[in-house]
Amino acid sequence: DIGGTTTLTVTRDGPTADPLTVTLTSDDPGVATVPPTVEIAASEVSATFNVTGVTEGLVYIYADATGYVSSPFLVDVFDFPAEWDDAGNYLQSTFTNESNGGAGFGAWMFAALTDDATIQLRDSTLGSGWINSANERAFGFYGGTNGSYAAAYRDLTTGLAEGDTFAVSLAMNYDGGNRGIDLQDASGNNLFNFNLANPNVSSVTWAGEAGVDLGWGYNPTAAVRVVAEQLAGNQMQVTLTRNDGLTTNVTSTGLTANMGRFNCYNGAHSMDDIKQALYVNDLLITRGGGMTDGIPNAWWDKYGVAASNRVAALDLDSDGAPNDDEYPGDTDPTDITRSFLNRIQKMSGAGLVTLEIGPNTTNSRTYDVWWSTDLMADPQAWTPFGFNAPAALDGGVLNLVVTNDVPQRFYRTGAIIP
Repeated sequence: DIGGTTTLTVTRDGPTADPLTVTLTSDDPGVATVPPTVEIAASEVSATFNVTGVTEGLVYIYADATGYVSSPFLVDVFDFPAEWDDAGNYLQSTFTNESNGGAGFGAWMFAALTDDATIQLRDSTLGSGWINSANERAFGFYGGTNGSYAAAYRDLTTGLAEGDTFAVSLAMNYDGGNRGIDLQDASGNNLFNFNLANPNVSSVTWAGEAGVDLGWGYNPTAAVRVVAEQLAGNQMQVTLTRNDGLTTNVTSTGLTANMGRFNCYNGAHSMDDIKQALYVNDLLITRGGGMTDGIPNAWWDKYGVAASNRVAALDLDSDGAPNDDEYPGDTDPTDITRSFLNRIQKMSGAGLVTLEIGPNTTNSRTYDVWWSTDLMADPQAWTPFGFNAPAALDGGVLNLVVTNDVPQRFYRTGAIIP
């Protein structure tokens, strides 16, 4: 990990009566560093030292000592996400009830397992598509002989806030019984469910609503990436992408709590084929910095807006521009002299048309013009001119000139948020 350390071991063959000084080098200290030497003590055959990651990349570590021949060791330095887990963080013996090898999640909490139901590390390719970690294992859920379930949940250490995402990979094959994942609130109430059931029905269900059949056909090596984004007002958008190109995107409307837990399950089958198992891996939480009413908290913080005033439709300074206009223009929502009306302010000309943007403009945004020939189209099609123009030098009005060479064309202007 960048900024972290990993421990390597140097070992010697032959006499051990005397201490041995080993010279250490990194072929690229910009990627990883090592101490200049390490000493193998008298009567010892090995010693350890730390490698410190500096930036992402591959680096060879060399160990040299008088009278010895060694081979370089390749180290891969990469930036671990802050909140993640996968099967590579466990051994078969350490993946047990209440185990936790990751970060950002609570422990795995296994439901009682009966009738030979199991939860253990398994090779996902034994029963479905490849979602294994480097140890060639994924988290495997296999229901019992009498239809009993293998199920386990994990809490999120910090529940999702607006703009955060939770992602997980699932692999599933035969459709006997049920297998899938529940996205839940912190109390374990279901918000969303993705399930594979007989006869080959992949479905999604929002809390309080009927399930929807996705119409996906059978795939013996199916692997699905589930990405859930927390939206404003406790709502959620979930994107499901299967490894054969099938994808769907669904958005809730009636949820009353944010995501704080997930639950994986497999069961209601005869346990006569490992292809009926569910495989789970690659858990990841990505924090979006937080949003309030569709606007990043970083922007509210920048201008010192109190939590009670973080409402998109509110015009804090009574300048005619509500917060959801001020944010695209990055103008101060508390200053009546600074505003951005996200629309054309003035238009002049015929063959060459001048469109006025602002005031005010700012160097944290660029600006463009879009055109359409049919406002009745559904959906509407707006084509950008591609100016990506910087702000006016004085931060005031920006004029952009377009060629108006068709009988009818509609224009709009706007700021581009980087």
